[in-house]
Amino acid sequence: MPAISVIVPVYNGEEYLEACIDSILAQDFRDFEVIVVDDGSTDGTVALYEKLYGQNPLVRLHRHEKNQGLPIARNTGLSLATGKYVTFVDCDDLILWNMLSVMYETAERTGADVVSADGYLRANARNWQVLQSQDESLLERRAGSRMITEPTALPDDLRERLRMCIRYEMLVFAWNRLYSRKFLAENGLAFPDFRVPFEDILFYFVCLFYAKTYIRIPEFFYIYCQTPDSIVRSEKPPSWIGYLAKSMALGVRYLHSNLSRLPFFRENPDVKDSVIQLFLENAKYEHIAKGKFYAHYAASPEGDAAVRDALLPLFGEDASFVKYLFHVMNIHFAEASALLDENAALKAALAKIKGNTVD
Repeated sequence: MPAISVIVPVYNGEEYLEACIDSILAQDFRDFEVIVVDDGSTDGTVALYEKLYGQNPLVRLHRHEKNQGLPIARNTGLSLATGKYVTFVDCDDLILWNMLSVMYETAERTGADVVSADGYLRANARNWQVLQSQDESLLERRAGSRMITEPTALPDDLRERLRMCIRYEMLVFAWNRLYSRKFLAENGLAFPDFRVPFEDILFYFVCLFYAKTYIRIPEFFYIYCQTPDSIVRSEKPPSWIGYLAKSMALGVRYLHSNLSRLPFFRENPDVKDSVIQLFLENAKYEHIAKGKFYAHYAASPEGDAAVRDALLPLFGEDASFVKYLFHVMNIHFAEASALLDENAALKAALAKIKGNTVD
């Protein structure tokens, strides 16, 4: 049994896969396996894998006949993992050479259910461009609002963990973390079994509140490459609004189901409601493009019909009311986002004027 299973979901990732896997194979820690889950790719991803890694004993491939979505691909990887710990790396990203060794040593020393790096490196470039250029100026350091300087355990008080989330002290991702596979299995924790654009947020919350020992470390290991064709940045049709509405409703069900299994949340339903509210705020921020996308499409008949059709199977006769709430919530969010943008532009203009002023 390897110490760590590295799960790499990929869909049409022919351009990125080699750089990603090579960054994993370059680790100074050697007791690991790489599980590549091909989610029904239609490009040359599988052929490239067979050519480069088909004979590598550290890497193995599992294929979905049809595309099922990122959360299901990650769950497939979890079902195939044999390591004591698991971690996730998206196929268009990279990891630094010492990520696995530092995280493994921390987990073994502390007995952590989850080890979380407190920051990551962001590059507005493709992963192979980052490797080829070796230009550190491409990398921007990103961290939570209160960056730690040494390994730190989260408090046992779940209310305080929620407060830390509300204060945005920690980053909401599935990657950049090492999970005890025993911890996940014993608690029945997995990604949603449905397509959803914010599976990271949902999985993050359930792990955050289930983990008895959750350790944050200050290192920067993970290189998140924000490519022009990434899921979050790509242009979406009006039907995307309906997809978001359904996903947010299913996400609420997922959190309610998982958190309700913990005695703390059964005894404190107000705290569970606060977690769900925070999820909705994060979902809006990440996937409605800070309100701009919603403001652009929601007023169209196509967008409104898409929301109605998405919610009708879930809420039946209450669908019209839920649709109304969904629109009201996001209209307010879009308006608030527009005000923030205006304030930012005004501050920038004032700063420029101040900089040009001669005393």
